[in-house]
Amino acid sequence: IKLLPKSIFRRLARMKNISKTTFIYLEGILFSTLFVIIFIAPIISYYFGRIYFLSFISNLILIPLFTFVLIAAFIFISCFFVPFLSQFLAEALSFLVFLFIEATFLLSKLAFFREDLFLSLKGVVIYYCLLLGIVVFLHHRRLISERL
Repeated sequence: IKLLPKSIFRRLARMKNISKTTFIYLEGILFSTLFVIIFIAPIISYYFGRIYFLSFISNLILIPLFTFVLIAAFIFISCFFVPFLSQFLAEALSFLVFLFIEATFLLSKLAFFREDLFLSLKGVVIYYCLLLGIVVFLHHRRLISERL
């Protein structure tokens, strides 16, 4: 993330009334999803012969939803011994898990975002060498700009 220039999202955060914590959370999800896809796509292509472009959008939707599921599960485990509260939390957790499963199912139906692309092992190695070269170049460029 530090290798990238100022992001457009910072400008959007100034235009809209978004809290800083929410903005940092959403920016973290966006960039982590983007970088995971950039680094894992060749391996997925090599083993499965296709790339799902929808995975980027899916992760933007499912990661925050799964965060709520984890928080609800932690609260449920913490309040397990309080009968009324644990029943309410169990219902809320069940609903969140249902939403997560339904969202996953609906997103999996959008198969037209799939591209058959097979990379050989040689192609995967070349991809990662180019990616490493880009990262090294951006890192050195940033170091030089910091010295000035």
